Amino acid sequence: MPNTQYTDLNLQTSVAIWLANSFTSANWKVYWQMTQVMSGTGSIGEVTIVPDFPNEPSIIVLPPRVRNTTEILLPALAISIFREPFMEARAGLGEDLFRQSMTARIDGYTVDQVQHMVFATMFRNWFRDGYLVGVYDFESNPTNPPFVGYLEIDRLAVDKVEFTEASESVRYYVSAFVDFIYFD
Repeated sequence: MPNTQYTDLNLQTSVAIWLANSFTSANWKVYWQMTQVMSGTGSIGEVTIVPDFPNEPSIIVLPPRVRNTTEILLPALAISIFREPFMEARAGLGEDLFRQSMTARIDGYTVDQVQHMVFATMFRNWFRDGYLVGVYDFESNPTNPPFVGYLEIDRLAVDKVEFTEASESVRYYVSAFVDFIYFD
């Protein structure tokens, strides 16, 4: 029977926290828009993590600007489950473990073309094949979640697009699709 702790919420939150930790390790501050909490003490800059981007580009704004709860300050990223987890094969003959796979999607906007390339490069460096991302059970205990297991990075596809006709705040779009495998 599959481990029900590998839920969308646990997977998405664990990947978001892993990404935020990667940013803080690279000397960035991370602002969690939903909880209005800043983490890290980085000196390079601040990146905003949002649950999702609004359909109104006017809410997405460029720095320098004072943060407020109704706007999203760039650079900003949203992490979601793009492809639901599914069973691929048994881990071995007679095993109760199954190889599972899922895809996380990271969407974001950067301030300018240089940051656009920097973020794409960071994603390529951080999401290398074989790296492990810890999964925690936030549903059972949001403040001190127990460890569930690991996701292994299987593949990465990064895309960066410049929308020349769009407003300056949503001009530089970057996305990454990260394929993970795990055994459950």
